[in-house]
Amino acid sequence: MLHCTVDERGGVERSVEDRRRYRVIRLAGGVRALAVCDPQAEHRATAAMCVDGAGARTAPVELVGLAHYLEHMLFQGSQKYPGVSFYKKQIGLRAGRCNASTAAETTNYFFEVDAGGFEEVLDVFAQFFVGAPLLDKSAAEREIEAVTNEDSRNRVNDDRRLRMALQHSVSGRTTGSQSWSKFGTGNKSTLGAEAAAAAGVEVRPALLAYRERFYRTDAMTLVLISSKPLDATEQLATRIFGAPTTDSTGGGATATPADVDPAAFAAAARLVQSAAEMAEAEGPPHPWAGCGAGELVASQLPFELRVVPIKERRTCRLASALPSLAPSDALPWSFRGPSRRLAFPLPSRLSQHRDSRAPVLDYVTHLLAHEGEGSLYACLQAEGLATAVSAGAEGLRDFAIAQVRIDLTPLGEERVEVVLCRVFEYLAMLAEEGAGAAAREAWAELAMERALRWRFAERGDAAAEARSWAARMHVYSPQLALSGGRLLGGFPAEGVVACLEAMRPGGVLISRESKAFQAVSPPEEDDEADSVCVVPLPPSLPPGSQRLTEPYYGVQYERRPIASPLREKLQAARRGERMPAAGGAPAPLLHLPAPNPFFATELEMKEEGEPQPALQAGEASDAVHWHATEVAFGRPKAHVVLHLACPAEAVSDVTHMNLWMAVLDEHLATALYPAALAGLSWSVSRHTSGVVLRVSGFSHKLPRLLLTLADQLLRWDGAAYAPRFEPRREKHVRELQGHFKQTSDRLALYYLHLLLEPTRLPKEAQLEAARAATLDSLAAFHARFVRRLKLLVFTYGNLAAADAAAIAAELESRVSAAREATLPRSDWADSPVTQVRAGAWRLTMRPLSAEEKNSGCLLYYQLGQLDVRPERAQLLVLLRLLQQPLFAELRTKQQLGYVVRSDEMRHGSGRSCVSGVYVLILSKDFAPPQLQRSIDDYLRTVPEAVIGALTADEFQTARGALVTRFREPDRTLAEAFSRRWTAIEEETYDWARRAKLADALEAVTLEQVRALAARLTSAPRLAVHVFGNNHLAAFGENDGSGSVAIDSWEAWRAAQDVWGDVELQ
Repeated sequence: MLHCTVDERGGVERSVEDRRRYRVIRLAGGVRALAVCDPQAEHRATAAMCVDGAGARTAPVELVGLAHYLEHMLFQGSQKYPGVSFYKKQIGLRAGRCNASTAAETTNYFFEVDAGGFEEVLDVFAQFFVGAPLLDKSAAEREIEAVTNEDSRNRVNDDRRLRMALQHSVSGRTTGSQSWSKFGTGNKSTLGAEAAAAAGVEVRPALLAYRERFYRTDAMTLVLISSKPLDATEQLATRIFGAPTTDSTGGGATATPADVDPAAFAAAARLVQSAAEMAEAEGPPHPWAGCGAGELVASQLPFELRVVPIKERRTCRLASALPSLAPSDALPWSFRGPSRRLAFPLPSRLSQHRDSRAPVLDYVTHLLAHEGEGSLYACLQAEGLATAVSAGAEGLRDFAIAQVRIDLTPLGEERVEVVLCRVFEYLAMLAEEGAGAAAREAWAELAMERALRWRFAERGDAAAEARSWAARMHVYSPQLALSGGRLLGGFPAEGVVACLEAMRPGGVLISRESKAFQAVSPPEEDDEADSVCVVPLPPSLPPGSQRLTEPYYGVQYERRPIASPLREKLQAARRGERMPAAGGAPAPLLHLPAPNPFFATELEMKEEGEPQPALQAGEASDAVHWHATEVAFGRPKAHVVLHLACPAEAVSDVTHMNLWMAVLDEHLATALYPAALAGLSWSVSRHTSGVVLRVSGFSHKLPRLLLTLADQLLRWDGAAYAPRFEPRREKHVRELQGHFKQTSDRLALYYLHLLLEPTRLPKEAQLEAARAATLDSLAAFHARFVRRLKLLVFTYGNLAAADAAAIAAELESRVSAAREATLPRSDWADSPVTQVRAGAWRLTMRPLSAEEKNSGCLLYYQLGQLDVRPERAQLLVLLRLLQQPLFAELRTKQQLGYVVRSDEMRHGSGRSCVSGVYVLILSKDFAPPQLQRSIDDYLRTVPEAVIGALTADEFQTARGALVTRFREPDRTLAEAFSRRWTAIEEETYDWARRAKLADALEAVTLEQVRALAARLTSAPRLAVHVFGNNHLAAFGENDGSGSVAIDSWEAWRAAQDVWGDVELQ
C-alpha cells in the first residue's frame, strides 16, 4: 500500500492523501524554511520559528530561566516597529493569535492571522530573529513581573512539583546531561537585579548576550503556511528574511545597542559562553550517573523519591535513563557557537527506519502503555492495583528517559512492591520475546497503525502543525519534517534488545506521590514564603535516606535507597520470576497483543457519482435519524452520534451518571483498546438531556464498535462491574477532593457557573453522594436511566445512505428492547440559565486550600439572548477590539497578574443561549478588591480611549478578519460533522448559522460598537472574588463598586428568575 509521496522540489515526504504542497527553502544566514501551500487555508495564514539551543539547558545557573525571560522580551518591540504592544495589536486586529514556549533545548514562536494581513505581521515577527528587538530596560522590568506571575501560577501544579523534585535529585545542573535539570521558568529571584549582581552582570546585557550567543540564524527553522503558491511564499520569505549567500555560516544577533556599557556586555557574554560550554561538554551518560563526592553515586541506584502532592493523587512512576539513541542523519548536538561548532557523534546502532530513534522507544513504550489483553494494565486492573497505566519517552540529544506512570488504587498503594514487580515482569516478557516472531508481529501491527494514521490523517490545527514541523526540523532533515519517526520500516531487532537490556532495576528511578507521606501536623505559617508550596513530610527517615528541599518551588521530598529485599524481588521479576497474586493465586498472564480485529481493510471511498443527500431525518420510526454521506474530504471515515434522552431524575443524578460512565470506561478499556489502535475512537458523555455516545474513525469497522458500545450502555452487567466499582468510586472521590485545590481563577469560574446554572450541583454535594454510592445504588440508577428513552442518531461521512439507515434501525431495535417506554420531548430535562437582575452583585470566597497564594477576580456582564441578532455581531467585534488593549493595560503595563483574559461566555444552547462578557485575573500581588477597581477603571475608558481611538482602516481590518473567520469553510471531516451535529443537538437545524452571523458582522459599524462598549458597564453584573492566602488581610475590603454582597450563592440563585425559551421561527 502506497502511503508516501515526495514533492518534486525540496523532496519533502508527505502522505499521498495530503493535498498540501511543500518546499524546503534556504534563507540568509542558514535559516532553513519549510513553505507550505494549503489550498484550504485561503482565509488564514500561519508562521512558526524554532530556535535550537535557546532553551533552559543553556541558561547560566546563576540566571536560570534566562531563555524563558528572553522569549517574553522579544515581543516588546523592535527598532523597526518600536511600540511595546505593536506586534500583539496587529495580531488582534487581524483576528489572530500568537504565543511562544521555552523547552529544555529550544524556544518556539508562532502566530496565526487573517490571510490578508500575513505579510505585514510576518515582517514584524521577523524582527525578533533577524532584526533588532529593543529589549528595553523598562519593558524588562515589567516582563520580569510577568515571568514571576507565571511561575507563581505553576507552583500548585503537582506534575511540575514532581518534575522539580526529580530535577533536583540530579547532583549538578551545569555539565552535559545534567544541564537537563535546570529550572526553566525563572522568576524575580533568579533573574532580577540582585541575582544578576550576584553573578557579576546586569540584566539587560545578559539578555542581549544570550540572544547574540544562541539566536543565530543557522540555529533557526521557519515554517510558513498559507494558500499562496510556493513560488510566492518563497519570494515573501526571501524578501523579509533575506536570500542565501555563498557563505552559509550562521550569523549572530545584531550589534550591541549603543546605550549598553561594553564592559557590562562583555561580562554577560563571558557568563553566557561559560554556561554554553558547560552544557555542550561531554559529561555523564545521563543526569544520575557519575555524580561526585558527597552526592549520589552509581552504586546507590536504584533509588526512590517520595513527594506529597497538593491534590488527592496516588501515583508511582518508574524512569529509566537510557543512552542516546540519536540517529546518524539527525542534526548533531551543537549550540552553534560563533567561533566553533561542537558536535558529538552519537551511537547509531539502535537507529533504524530513517535513522530515527523514535521507533525503538516508541515500540517499547507503546507496549508498556498497552491496555489490551495480556498487558501490564490488564494485569494490574485484574488484581485491583491500578486504575491507569501510561508510558512515554522524553528524548533529549544526549540521553532519553523512558517512563511508566501507574495510578494506584488504595490496594495498589498497600501492595506497591507487587506493582513494581509487575512492571519488571512485563519487561522480562518483552525481553524474552526479544526479536522473535511475536515481537515482529507486534511491530508490524504498530507499523500498520502508524501507516494508516499517517496516510489518512486529517488536517490539524495549522499553528500547532507549524510549531511541530519547525521543531522537528532540528531532529530530522527538513525533507523528513513531516514523516520522520512516524512511519516504521523493518523491525529494529538490535535496537529493541539493547533498549530492553538497559531497562533493568539497577538503573531505575522510582518516584511516588501520596498523601500517605504527609506529616500529621501542618507546618507553621510563613509570611515570607510568598507562593512557595511546602507540603511537609514526616520527621523520621529510614537509614541512608535524605530529606531534601527543592530550592525554587520549596518542594520537600525524600530520597531513599531501594532496600535490598525489594531490590532482589525486582531483579527476580526482571529475570521472569512471577510474584503470586493475593492469596497465593497465580498472577494474571502477561503476553504480547493478539492480532487486532478492528483494523480496516476496506478503505475505498464511495463512488464520486453517488448522490449526496441533504442532511435529512428518517421517517420510519419513533427514533430520529439524521444522515449525510460526505466524501469530499477524501477520508474513508465516518462519525456517528447516538443521543439517548432519559428522564430528568437520571440526568440530575450527576454523581451516579459520572460513576457509571467511569466504570463502563474501565470495563471496556481492555476489550476495546485494539479499536483505538486501529483508528477508531469513542466517548460517552453526560448531556443536559441524557447521554451521548460518539464513535468515529474508519468506516469499515465502525458499525461493529458502535453496536458493541450501544449494548453496553443499555445492559447492566453487575458481575463485570463489581470488581471495578470501588476503585473507580474511590478515584472519583479523590478527583472531587482535588477540585478544592484548584487555582483561584478556576474556582472563580466554577462559582460563576454555579450562580448562572440553576441545575448545577455543587462539588460538595457530589462528593457527599460519591462517598455514599454503592454498586446497588448504581444499578438502581441504571434502571432509572433505561426505563424511558428517546433515540436520536446522526450518521455522517463515508457511509452510504442505505448502510446508515441499517445502522440506525439496528440501534433502534436494541433501544426498544431495553426500555419500557419512549420519552416524550416534553419530558426531556432542560438547562435553564439564571437571569441576573439589574445592578451589581458580588460573591466573595475564602481560599479552599492552604497552598493557593494567588487571588482570582472575575467580572461578568450579562447581555441576554443574542443568538445571531445584530447585537451578537456587535459584541463579537467589541471583544476582538478589546482583548489585546485590555491585556496590554492590565497585564503588560499594570502587571496585575499572569492570567488576564476577556471573552464572551455563553450559557444554555441554541436560540435560547445567553451571552455575557467576562474579565478574569489571577494575581500573585493584588487582592480581588484592588483587581476589581482596576478592571472597572479601565472598562470605563474603553468607549473613547480604545474604540474611539481606532481609525476607520483599523476598524475595517478587525471586522473584516472576523467576517473571514466565519466564512471559512470546513477544513476537515470532523469539523464539518461537529458543525452539523451542533445544529441538530441544539435543535436550531440552521445549517447556515455561521453565514448569517458573517452577514451580520459585515453590517456592524464603529458607532454601534462604541455604543455597546458604553452600555456594557451598566449591564447586570456579577463579580466573584476568590482570595488567596497572601491577601486575606484585604478580605471584606470595599471594592468601591457599590455591588451588593451575596451571602449565600444558593439563596441568591434560588431568588433569581430564569431566561425563557426562544421559539423556533
